[in-house]
Amino acid sequence: MNKLNQTLTALILTTSSQTAISENLPKQIQNLSLETTLEPGVAQRWVQRRYQIQTGRNCPQDQHLFWNYNGHILDTIPNNINSSSQKKLDNYRITYYNGIKGGKNSTGYPFAGNCSNKFQHKFEQGSDSYFQTYLKGTWNNHTFKTPTSIREIFKTITNNLRYNGEITYPKQIDEYSLGQYVIESGGEKKAKSSSKALGIMQILPENLSKICKIPNQYYYHRIAQIECNKKIHQKNYKKLKPNFDDMFGHMPQKKQNELISLLTIQSYHTGPNRINKLIDKDSIKGQISQHFANNHNKYSAADIAFAIMFHNYGKSIKIQSLTYTINVRSALNELKRKAKKQ
Repeated sequence: MNKLNQTLTALILTTSSQTAISENLPKQIQNLSLETTLEPGVAQRWVQRRYQIQTGRNCPQDQHLFWNYNGHILDTIPNNINSSSQKKLDNYRITYYNGIKGGKNSTGYPFAGNCSNKFQHKFEQGSDSYFQTYLKGTWNNHTFKTPTSIREIFKTITNNLRYNGEITYPKQIDEYSLGQYVIESGGEKKAKSSSKALGIMQILPENLSKICKIPNQYYYHRIAQIECNKKIHQKNYKKLKPNFDDMFGHMPQKKQNELISLLTIQSYHTGPNRINKLIDKDSIKGQISQHFANNHNKYSAADIAFAIMFHNYGKSIKIQSLTYTINVRSALNELKRKAKKQ
């Protein structure tokens, strides 16, 4: 057994051989206890799992990883990419207590990740693009006369907007937006999603037009896209701030800044109206946030952001929303790793 397999084996937890329960994953999560389900450090463990899957590092290439709600690795099984893959995953799941079969439109439990899946190429492409893409041109008052790296363009636009008072959100949001560049499009200029989001920052046409005032012939303009990303974050931040202050204003300022940054990034994907309802002190939907606000000393800001999404999964939150900020943080870790080698 090699060193990697020894490490993974050490993380395997004892499982019970009981049949899969009949209810689906959202219903199972909604029946879990808020007091005991998520352990402190859960968000960071999920980032570690996603990082393994997205980069292939510390992830055996011929295996699927399985992990539980708290991000602890439970087991690995050989990965044969064919029509029986889902059946093999579910054959393992039904040996695990509270295991749930997955399907085309449903997520199984324990969660599974393919160590040689198709997302590794896009993730690598996006992180490379961040360092290797150079642009020149002008958008609004942002002018780059000579070829300038994407990372310098992000920095310059941020500084310009802050100097002009156009963005007032915490600086953590600017850092997380770098991770968004990687996971949203992989750096592809003409990227277009199934939901019609466009460009390197995957922005909907109505937001490009209404929030950022970009004419449709410039929707794919990369400098315009980066500026627009920041303007959307500013709009979402201001929209969340009143409810956020009511719910979490008693926490230390540093923790507040980190949490609202993550919720603002989450709003980019999930929508500010939906997130606002989840942190509304006067709403039934805000009860989960209230619990973690009352017990914030046990958890990091990242844990609280994850918990809000996790315990609302299946209500107004889908699996892509559950893992969105996790993926952003994973991408940011990769950018930081590569920056050290520059």
